[in-house]
Formats: sequence, C-alpha cells, structure tokens
Amino acid sequence: MLKKFKHQTPGIPASPYGPLDGDGVRKVADAALEVLAKSGMAVYSPTAFEALRAAGAQVDAESHIVRFPRSLVEDAIDSNPSSITLFSRNGEHDVVLEKDRVHYATGGTAIYVLDPDTGKRRPSTTEDVILNARMVDALEHIHAFTINVFPNEIEQK
Repeated sequence: MLKKFKHQTPGIPASPYGPLDGDGVRKVADAALEVLAKSGMAVYSPTAFEALRAAGAQVDAESHIVRFPRSLVEDAIDSNPSSITLFSRNGEHDVVLEKDRVHYATGGTAIYVLDPDTGKRRPSTTEDVILNARMVDALEHIHAFTINVFPNEIEQK
C-alpha cells in the first residue's frame, strides 16, 4: 500500500472504463492488429526503425513503413509490467500506475496563456510554469505535474 502524503494520494480507486464488452474489445484489438500488420506505419527515427527491424518487424527502408506481425505486438504487450512507477525527486511523492487506480496529471505544452490580469492572450513564460506547478501542488487530486506551458523567453539552441 502506498503512503498518503499531504498533496499526494495513491490514486483514486476505479474500475476500468468499459464501454465495450469482451467481444467488442477483441474486435477492436483484432482490427488494430490487422492495420499494424497490413498497412503498418511510417517510422522516420533511424534508431526506432533499426530497433523494430531487429525485433522482427517487416521494414521498407525506402518508404519508412514498418509492419508489425501480430505476434510481435502481442509479445510486446505481454512483456509489460503490471505496474509502473513515476519517481519523484525525493521518493516521497512517487506515483504507481497500476490496474484499478486512476491518476490525474497535467499535460500539453501550451505556448500561449490567457493572462489572468489583462484577459488577453500572451506567450507563456517561466513564471507561468512556476504558477501552474504551485497550483497543481495545492490540488489534492492531481497526482503528477508535467510542464503544461512553454517558457517562451528561454532562448532555443
């Protein structure tokens, strides 16, 4: 059992979202596996392309298309761990992702914000990152913070 901290909970108990029954899930999964095997997908990263080739995917170097045999995808899914830990800086606020628990986190990386003082749109800044992090820290049911606005004033290299 995970420890509960002031601004961190071990997730919210919840059953998996299930709009489809088992047969419906199998049909969607089978269709997805068929698309991956027959149509494949374009992979432009040389590192990923070579790793997929080495793992047994069918690759076309000219078109960058990678086709995934059903067994390759199923083996990859079967090899996944039953839980994953998102580690905090100090170990006190680790988030364990596992079955039957829901965790909420920030996301995206907006390059503009609606300024709360002027009501006008402006480029986001480091100060906006800081303010968002503080707000998330105070929200009991947000379990993880990822940068959700981009600090535009930092020079890109």
